[in-house]
Amino acid sequence: MIPRDSAAASCTTCCTTWTAWRWSTSARHPDLRGDNDTGGNPPIPNEAILDDLRQIIARIHAKLPQTRIYLLSIKPSVLRRARWPVAQQVNAGYKAIAAGDPLVYYVDVAASLLNRDGTVMEDIFVADNLHLNDLGNAIWVPPSRRR
Repeated sequence: MIPRDSAAASCTTCCTTWTAWRWSTSARHPDLRGDNDTGGNPPIPNEAILDDLRQIIARIHAKLPQTRIYLLSIKPSVLRRARWPVAQQVNAGYKAIAAGDPLVYYVDVAASLLNRDGTVMEDIFVADNLHLNDLGNAIWVPPSRRR
C-alpha cells in the first residue's frame, strides 16, 4: 500500500493507515477510524470502522487500481483485554473485506501474540501494556511480513 522507499513504509500500522487515508483522500483532517477506536471511550461502532476501511480501499483503488493492500489484524493488549472480543469482531470484518477483493489481503498478526489458551501474552508490552516491547515486536514482525 505504501511505497517501500517512503518514510511511511517504516511506520506502525496506525501511521501507515493514516498516511494511506491522507494520501487517498487528500484531506487535511480526515475522520480516520481503526483499531485504536475499538478501545476508545466511547468506542466507535464496528460497522463504522469497517465502513471507513471500505472507503479507504475504494479511494486507493480509484487512484491506483492494481494496488495490493495488506490489512493487519488488530493486535491484543493487556490494557484493552476487556475489548478484545470487539477487536476480534473487527478482525473478522477485515478478513471478510479481504475475502471479497482479490487485491486486499488479511494478515493475522494477533494469533502470534496470544497464549495457547487464547489469552494475551503479558510479557510482550512496555509499561503502558498497549505498545509492544522488543520481545513483542520480534514475535509480531514475522507474521506481518508473510503474504
